[in-house]
Amino acid sequence: MAILTDAKARNIKPTDKPVAHGGVPGLRLMPSKTKGQGRWELRFVSPVTGKRRDAGLGSYPAVGLAEARDKAEAMRECIALGGDPLEEAKTALVTKKESPTFEQAMDATLKVRRVTWKNEASAAVRWRGRILKHASALLAMQVHDIEPEHIKAVLQPIWVTQPDTARKLKTAIAQILDWSEAHDYIKASPMPKALKQLGDVCTVATVHQPAMPYSHIPAFVEEHLYPADSVTQHLILFVILTAVRSANARLATWEQVDFKRKVWTIPATAMKSKKNEGAALEVPLSSHALSLLELMRGAHPVLIFPSPRKEVALSDMSTTSFLRARKAPSDVAGRVATLHGFRSSFKDWALEETDYADELSEAALGHAVGSRVRRAYARTSQLNLRRKLMQKWSDFVMQKV
Repeated sequence: MAILTDAKARNIKPTDKPVAHGGVPGLRLMPSKTKGQGRWELRFVSPVTGKRRDAGLGSYPAVGLAEARDKAEAMRECIALGGDPLEEAKTALVTKKESPTFEQAMDATLKVRRVTWKNEASAAVRWRGRILKHASALLAMQVHDIEPEHIKAVLQPIWVTQPDTARKLKTAIAQILDWSEAHDYIKASPMPKALKQLGDVCTVATVHQPAMPYSHIPAFVEEHLYPADSVTQHLILFVILTAVRSANARLATWEQVDFKRKVWTIPATAMKSKKNEGAALEVPLSSHALSLLELMRGAHPVLIFPSPRKEVALSDMSTTSFLRARKAPSDVAGRVATLHGFRSSFKDWALEETDYADELSEAALGHAVGSRVRRAYARTSQLNLRRKLMQKWSDFVMQKV
């Protein structure tokens, strides 16, 4: 069997089947909802129970191919000696420290997380109340005893009838289990397997932002965006070239742009991801993005993309109306592409058309990747790499003009 390569793993898609590692029997990379990401799973027959089991070995790319192989080989050695690695791991954790109940873990998790919420008091009441109402069956259980079927039992009654509540409850339970895993009370969260079981029953409706297939973008730019004769066209093209969130571009000001360094700095207060912990995002500006900004000079003393009539930030409705009027093609049947969807277009292009690491395109999108220390390092060390990535993207976007 061929050995899985990192290049192939980086291109795994949500619709793909599990991919065998090839180096260890039963070791597979399971696709996730995000292209280029997945989770490692070792399938084996327990010598203790005689039943088939799946052991989680971490997520990809956080756990690379070599580390996944080493973990799987260690488990295979345990199995060869007649042991069940999952049971031995659970026993070791329980021996190491007494496992708290789910309710105790809930209170500990709430204490840590509530300080990160806006309207802390009311948000904490809603978060806790949601669990008490819908997941009371878990409260008295020790966290190491909670299995996927227990989680499925509390989520399934509202999985279809109350999808928004189910999503919030799922997130809260996952946060508690993540806290338990971080404190070595459980080996791995049972949430992924629970969601897999629920998927066989029903699916929570999700809202997908229609995205233009990246192969269509150069022609769309040539026909509808360049040369531009309106602020709306300039704004849409700037969002495409920088892959930023539309709100950040609409509210961009001249003082945020350093033409000498060729960098646009989005303030920390405007960043969506709380994991970035108050860090501003430096967006490297390609030659095409800089040229566009030069064209906008003089339109307004503060705003880069002002509304021509009201001299305030351009509204998102103006871009939506523009894309609808041009019937911008998307990957969702019957719907036009959205401005936000161009971020997905960029991500797909980066994964499928470049050899850059997945983490680099995630950083370019302003997503938090890795630990706090790793992110702090990446903000400085990866700026030049991101500059090369964004220039290559801009060259692709503007190839027909």
